[in-house]
Amino acid sequence: MPDHTRIQANLRILIALNEYCYSYNASNIISVFARLVKPDATDNGLSPFSDILFAALSDIADLADFENPVPAVITALLSGLVNSYKDTKPPNLLQTFGRIYDRNTATSQQISLDLATIADDVEHHLNDTFTIPAGVIPHPFDTQTTIKVSDLDQYPFDPVNSAEFLRYGAALMTGFRNRLTKQQLPAIGGFSVGGVTIRYEHAYNTYIGHAPPTATGGCWSAAAGFTLTNNELQLADRSVTISGHGFSDWIRCAGEFCTQSGAFLVVTDRTETSISYKKYYMLLGFYDGERDGGWYLRSADFYNWLFKDDGFGCITNMDGIGRREDIVRSWGIQYGDLLPSSG
Repeated sequence: MPDHTRIQANLRILIALNEYCYSYNASNIISVFARLVKPDATDNGLSPFSDILFAALSDIADLADFENPVPAVITALLSGLVNSYKDTKPPNLLQTFGRIYDRNTATSQQISLDLATIADDVEHHLNDTFTIPAGVIPHPFDTQTTIKVSDLDQYPFDPVNSAEFLRYGAALMTGFRNRLTKQQLPAIGGFSVGGVTIRYEHAYNTYIGHAPPTATGGCWSAAAGFTLTNNELQLADRSVTISGHGFSDWIRCAGEFCTQSGAFLVVTDRTETSISYKKYYMLLGFYDGERDGGWYLRSADFYNWLFKDDGFGCITNMDGIGRREDIVRSWGIQYGDLLPSSG
């Protein structure tokens, strides 16, 4: 016989988690649109908003391990409930809202109402079954495709305002912010990713490494006759000195350049004696046929907020939205040129 008391307690905890995260997610919506310098003036709809929640809940599930599977269970139940709205179609979620902010409010209210309805009459809802969206639960917890209300009696959830409860909330809120940004950046951000071939001083495919004929190995040493020649004037203009060093120092200097300008450098080839790379920027006002004027960069503060790394695998901002290469390559931003693969 399922433990009705435990199930009810767990449902109340889920209600508290939902309501705890609501106000923070509302603030995240305001903050993201302010960063994009665009108004929150268009409802993204039931399904796209659900995708934001699924991604955020998936970040809770990532906290699960064999000793504590509760994060995966929380994600399964909440994502399954939200997933059911595509079929049950709650009337207040079918309307077109004026803002994503308003859809967030209505969805949070619906979640709390549905959980409370189940908690108030556990006996008659024990067999309620929810389909877990594909890809939301990580391996090895992804073998189950549905969850029943009765399954909740197997797991004691962490109390409201406990350290674990707050950790789950933080994961959901960060995931919500990041997924909202990922969805809205290509939709309203106005960005293009452009390979800068506009002027000679921005020329790319620049070879900057040279070794003496008898040298071996991949590190530069001035004493051994290794040199690096900086022929890329934009780097020179920024007083970036890289002569006489190896790949690691070049990556460090290039990473500093990326951080300063919102750029992304793709190393297309590297040998023991040379590095070849192409340079790309996230630009505004940069479109095919209009590459000779009108384009510009956002502020350094914006790029520092957006990117969490330097483009070479080093995390420079743990609170950033996403990795530079992932954002540039796979977030749906329109290109002036397609990026080559990394060498």
